[in-house]
Amino acid sequence: MFLRLLPVASYENDAGSYSPSFEQQVIEEHLNDGYWIEAFQPDDQTPTGLISYGLSRGEVKFYSNPHTNIEKVKPILIQKLITPVAMGQADISGDGYKDIIICFDYGNTIIDFNPNGGHIVWLENPGKEIGTKQWKQHYVGRSPTMHRLKVGHFTQTKHWEIIGLPVVNGPFDVSVPVLLFRQPDNVLTAKVWDYEIIDKDYFHLIHDAEMFKVHLLDQLLIASREGLTWLYFKEDSTEWIIEKIADGEQKDKQQTNYYGSGGVDIGKVQDDSFAYIAALEPFHGNVVSVYTKTTNNSLTQIQWQRHVLDVYGYPNQNGEGTGHYVVCADFDKDGTDEFLVALRGPTPNEGVFYYKPVDLSRGLFTKWKVSDTSASRIAVADFDNDGFADFATIGYHVPGYYSAENPSVSVFYNRFVNRITQVKNELQVMRQNDELLFTIPRPNKILQYQALPFLTIG
Repeated sequence: MFLRLLPVASYENDAGSYSPSFEQQVIEEHLNDGYWIEAFQPDDQTPTGLISYGLSRGEVKFYSNPHTNIEKVKPILIQKLITPVAMGQADISGDGYKDIIICFDYGNTIIDFNPNGGHIVWLENPGKEIGTKQWKQHYVGRSPTMHRLKVGHFTQTKHWEIIGLPVVNGPFDVSVPVLLFRQPDNVLTAKVWDYEIIDKDYFHLIHDAEMFKVHLLDQLLIASREGLTWLYFKEDSTEWIIEKIADGEQKDKQQTNYYGSGGVDIGKVQDDSFAYIAALEPFHGNVVSVYTKTTNNSLTQIQWQRHVLDVYGYPNQNGEGTGHYVVCADFDKDGTDEFLVALRGPTPNEGVFYYKPVDLSRGLFTKWKVSDTSASRIAVADFDNDGFADFATIGYHVPGYYSAENPSVSVFYNRFVNRITQVKNELQVMRQNDELLFTIPRPNKILQYQALPFLTIG
């Protein structure tokens, strides 16, 4: 038989407690612009660096890997655009170098947007001339207030496709079109990409989406005023399917006009690639929620239970909170994803919080604050090539919304590798006469499940 208890990993240099540790490297500070940051590896040979930009100056910049540079990293200007918002990356040209797909000319705010903007272009990576040559623009298409985009294979696997997600289409109660752009045969000379409208009636106030793969095709989990919605293409019937997952936050619906969900990512646990959902709610919200399974059925039949973990402050005069982004990753390499939440500010609701699952069946998580720096978004990658996931942030500086006091670009190196010495099994058992005596560690040492085998004879 097996005795299953809550045992333990102990770290000799930390009195046995679990505590995430990250070392901050400031790449650039006192920025007058800050919104987007993303890990970017230009080709298979180059160490992973960063793409960052803001909406004010519109300078799309590439920072080479900061850990491999002795001197201060100087960014390379890729392109200058009017209010660039979201980006994706893929080798569109097929030359072995990652290109950038980006939307721009959004306008000032979701209220004061440019009805003639929302352009999508892809920027051609100049390859070995990345440090001396601006990236050539190739036009894809447009839709006003284009706010997020995802690049993948949504209906087929031979050519790239882009799903464009505008944020609004006028007043908040007017539905937003979701568009699919198809890669043309000759991407270098095409004037525009063909497109179709996937849906124009269901979605409102889309803030973010997470892409995941089922079999060979990519699918989306979308955070919008509707809450969390699963969007995918059904091959056998050649139709788009929209399935509601959850309603999101509804508490302040009457007071702020913001409700539903604003940020989303998917947590993995061992072989379960869809173990839980982490969400920031609602649009520019202050509520951190997780969704866990009540039944472990197939993806189309899963029932989800919502757990509110934290509420960071109160909505401001515009009805907005401090949260802006959430991302899942396995930072301690135990096979279970943790997640990070980016808070734009002001203090004390500013920086990055780290959440670790304790008991998903009950929606229990522990948390630590791992950064005090304003964070608009978070990029996750192994920047120092030590086998552990690191993260990078950019401060939030968007006129009309919120401007941090000292927006900066920083990398936070994961130092679990320095802390973990050897995982000790501190479950101990002794036999005394006809009784078994167990030694069980203190609760603050609990990290993962362990098991002791017992053989019953007789």
